[in-house]
Formats: sequence, C-alpha cells, structure tokens
Amino acid sequence: MIKNILFIDDEIVTLGMGKMMLESMGCNVVIAEGGIQGIELLKANDDIDLIFLDLMMPDLHGLKVLEYIKSDKKFKNTPIILQSGMNEPKDVERACKLGISGLLQKPYKRQGLEKALKEVDFL
Repeated sequence: MIKNILFIDDEIVTLGMGKMMLESMGCNVVIAEGGIQGIELLKANDDIDLIFLDLMMPDLHGLKVLEYIKSDKKFKNTPIILQSGMNEPKDVERACKLGISGLLQKPYKRQGLEKALKEVDFL
C-alpha cells in the first residue's frame, strides 16, 4: 500500500528534494508551500499518513500549524516529523509537548530522511 505524505515547507528546493527522495522510497507526496497551504491541503485530504513540517516559515510558523493539526480530530494522531535548519530549544521543546513524532535537522540527505521515517515506524 502506498503511503501518503504531506510535506510542508517554504523552501522550494527543500520541497523538491524531499518529494524526490520520498517518492523514490515508494511514497506519494503532496507538497505545500508554507503553513497556510499546508492547512488548506489537510482540510481537503483525508488520507494523509505522515506529515513533514518545517518550523520556520514566513507565512505561518510551524508551531501554529502543529497546533492546528493536533487540534483536528482527523489528524491529531498522524505522525509529524518536524524539520528545521534552526533548532530554537524553546520551539523544539514546545513542539515535543504538542506531540511531534520526530525531529530532522536540515540540511539532510536520504539516509537522514530514511532514519527519521524508521524512527516513527513508517518504513
């Protein structure tokens, strides 16, 4: 069964590379250019199995997107891997309390992506 991933990030290069790597692992990937589009795509899809979520986005901070996801009964149990190039300890601590499943430090390579997916029992 093909698994569906929502990949939310504001960086076009990261979206493209993430999509390419995940699709090469057999996943179906929907990309969202920022937090607002990510929430809109969640509202329109019932079949998202995992979410990659950037923390620092100019339109809507990743913590706000995370709060929305965790408050939605449809997606509150969906695994979320937080990804960020900047690790603000306060933000990471808040994300952990909100219930992220994993953390991926940018920039990353395929091995880091695979490791993050295995840590949440996705692969």
